[in-house]
Amino acid sequence: MNDQSTSKIDQLMAHVREEVGGTEAASAAVPEQAVPGALSLSEIMRRVRAEVARRRGAGANASDDTIDDGPFPRWRPVAGRLAAKQAYALGELLTFSDVDFVRTVYQIVLRRSPDSEGEQHYLRQMRNGHASKVEVIGDLRFSAEGRARGVHVDGLLIPYTFARWKRKRVIGPVLRWVHAFVRLGALTDRQAAQIAVQAQETQAVGASLNRVSDALVQWQEAVYQQIESHPSAAAFEVLRSDFDTCRNDLRNALNVAQAESARHVQEAVAQALDTLNLLRVRMEEAEQAQRDVSARTNDLADRVITTDAKLVAHEKASLVVDQRVAHVERVVSERGQVVSPNSFVSELRSLSDRLLDTKVSMEARFAKLQGVEAGDAVPALGNLDLDPLYAAFEDRFRGDRVLVRRRAEPYLDIVREVGAGTIDAPVLDIGCGRGEWLELLRDHGLTARGIDLNRVFADICRGYGLDVMEGDAIKILTSLQDNSIGAITSMHLVEHLSFEQVIVLLDEARRVLRPGGVIVLETPNPENPSVGSHTFYMDPTHRNPLPPEALRWIVEARGFQSARVERLMVARELNAPGLVPEDMPGASSINAMLAALNIAPDYAIVATKA
Repeated sequence: MNDQSTSKIDQLMAHVREEVGGTEAASAAVPEQAVPGALSLSEIMRRVRAEVARRRGAGANASDDTIDDGPFPRWRPVAGRLAAKQAYALGELLTFSDVDFVRTVYQIVLRRSPDSEGEQHYLRQMRNGHASKVEVIGDLRFSAEGRARGVHVDGLLIPYTFARWKRKRVIGPVLRWVHAFVRLGALTDRQAAQIAVQAQETQAVGASLNRVSDALVQWQEAVYQQIESHPSAAAFEVLRSDFDTCRNDLRNALNVAQAESARHVQEAVAQALDTLNLLRVRMEEAEQAQRDVSARTNDLADRVITTDAKLVAHEKASLVVDQRVAHVERVVSERGQVVSPNSFVSELRSLSDRLLDTKVSMEARFAKLQGVEAGDAVPALGNLDLDPLYAAFEDRFRGDRVLVRRRAEPYLDIVREVGAGTIDAPVLDIGCGRGEWLELLRDHGLTARGIDLNRVFADICRGYGLDVMEGDAIKILTSLQDNSIGAITSMHLVEHLSFEQVIVLLDEARRVLRPGGVIVLETPNPENPSVGSHTFYMDPTHRNPLPPEALRWIVEARGFQSARVERLMVARELNAPGLVPEDMPGASSINAMLAALNIAPDYAIVATKA
């Protein structure tokens, strides 16, 4: 569109704005029909459309080579996109220029878009004069990727070979001079063709600009139509009324939802308080039972002491009897026939009766001591076989094998990161239990061994074909060589050990780990109140909960590096209530309590050996 046409359009739009302004001013005081010479908005838009159509007709000779993309047209190069096929002529590719040339050659020869580095490389080569189009095509076609694609470019081999020779140090300049001289006769034709291409590109750009101008005019018309058809004040009032109604409905629904949420939260809090009270009562009952046991133990100890004293007294009495019998024997031996047989027999019977009474009394005391109370005999603790009982307990409360395997899956990446799980650097699982973690390692091609004190667990692992050592973990660790293990894992073991045993376990683990090896200690997380006050004590063999930061510090204090706390949520159901809305009364206090119930129930300490 030339400057004269633009000036005319500007004059027309100025006239339209003037008429619209006059119309609006007149319509504010007098109806539209009563204003002489005033034009309605519809009439103005009709005249504008007519003028635009007339001027479009004048520019109908514009090029149609531009393609519309979206609401406004976009310029495209004159050379169209080549269709996909297995063979091309060299001239088809040489019609493109600059970045279009590079991208087209990539699409044709390599059947893909260029990577950013490759595109920038070839653009720099061509723009600096270090490579021609023929050389770019040849480099891509005869590359390993280009040979694999096998796209044939007819007429490429000889020009490409010649272009490569022109880059030689000695013969290159001579070939370039000869080639330039030979092509000198066709120089005028090439320049004319180049000028024709540039003129075509210029025409395409101009046509694109004209179509953009037309699109803007259409957009302007659409804007005026929207202005003309805008809703009246009454329609706005209706919309406002509908909006107010919807807002009130939403507010009412929100109030109902808040009331319902508050009721649920109150019920959850009441239930939590009931649970805490029940736990408190049970703890008091347990303490009372413990006091009763202590009282009975003290009473039993007092009875044992009393019985011991009586036994000593009986022993002394027996000694006296022995002494008197010896005295009688000595007197008999000394006096011979002087002693009366009747008196001698009488004294012997007296001594015999006293010995019998002493024997019966001592036997009764021993029977009472052994029974304490009728039927209350307690067997020796060392003779109890609790392995089957604890194995059954684990089956009931630990979960099935699939669940335990899912919980252990995140440790696979930790083991692989340190290169453990090989024959030279196996994984050692202390307290392996039923062997779910060992089985998971084996299924992923990693070498691992286990240790467990429970013979039932060891037999279960062997039944699955797992390598397990039965015995005390610390004793077995002391028998292993230095730097012989790639990773040590221990899931839910340290809470069963005393503080001294934990220290010895860490020291031996650091000794047998290879440099760079990792140790993983998983245990219940007392940060969660439900765990710290209830579920931790489900296992009667647990000793004390270990807070995460305390155990992390202990691990680092025994020489491990980069100890971190991993709070575990995978395959662990909390069944805790969610947080309440922040705008609810008392939400901050309630959410603080509910957030604690949503803390991870387990955690793991992960550390490495330097």
